[in-house]
Amino acid sequence: MAYTVSIIDDEIVEVTHVGDFSVEEACSARREAARLVVAHQIGKVLADISRARVVGQLSTFYDFNATHYDVFPRGTRIATLASGDSASMENMRFSEVVAANRTIRFKIFFDRAEALAWLRSEV
Repeated sequence: MAYTVSIIDDEIVEVTHVGDFSVEEACSARREAARLVVAHQIGKVLADISRARVVGQLSTFYDFNATHYDVFPRGTRIATLASGDSASMENMRFSEVVAANRTIRFKIFFDRAEALAWLRSEV
């Protein structure tokens, strides 16, 4: 598996995918991240897919993003860091809408500093 899960400054769980990854691998990484979220009582997650390429249909990730609270505690804030060429930005933004419709605090960023600032903000 081409991912790592770690904790940044005792306040954010970071999942980093590199290379090709599938929704199955994303689910595995998410479960591992959720264990850290619960064990360390951390309510913030950064998923860095900026150096990764989605394998399979992008539509399967809509369902994936809509089910974050099936794995993470309600209220967990989740930021995804993508590259401008990861997939069409429209599709990535639609993923945010799907999550928002399920009251999931999820946002996509193309800049790491912005993603971290949002996670650390009180909003």
